[in-house]
Amino acid sequence: MHLPSRPPGTLPLAGNGFWFLQPRHKLLDWFATIQPVVGFDTYEISVPSLPPAIVVNDPKNVEHVLKNNELFIKGEFFRSRSWDLFGYALSALTESFLTFPLTNGLDLFVVAGNGIINADGSLWKIQRKAGLRFFSNTNLKSFINEVLPPFLGDTKEYLDGASEEGTIVDLQHVFLELTTRLMGKMAYDVSTFERVDS
Repeated sequence: MHLPSRPPGTLPLAGNGFWFLQPRHKLLDWFATIQPVVGFDTYEISVPSLPPAIVVNDPKNVEHVLKNNELFIKGEFFRSRSWDLFGYALSALTESFLTFPLTNGLDLFVVAGNGIINADGSLWKIQRKAGLRFFSNTNLKSFINEVLPPFLGDTKEYLDGASEEGTIVDLQHVFLELTTRLMGKMAYDVSTFERVDS
């Protein structure tokens, strides 16, 4: 069995742990500097007290992982640590399957906390198929030409008003709100929204 290589600067005991103690932008800069060095090689990252992580760069290997997802189980360690990021929004829902009708006649299946990022096996395949159909060429054209312009116009109007009044605006909140509104319209055909100023 061939073990993946390690990026330059990996320390014997600390591995790559020092980079993970840095602010996030420095960690992302580190990944960007590693990329030209490793090219399309698959490599291992190690951080003390955590299981090793494998970084896959080669498009052929990425395709293999996506087509054979059942061979690459994320496991409970990953799911439990990524719950806040990928499962929090659904935590109030039941643990059983929920079906949401999409505006294009398809149904989207969701399991609380087991979105496509956290899902394994057959659940991952179901969600990937739903996602691929959701982001079809027809749906994306509809999104860009019909759904997006009014929401962007509304957001621009809000930001222009805040600028004229000299009001401080939390842009992260504004963009989260915009994304939520867009997904609500595309996925659930819900456009009712009342702005809550932060």
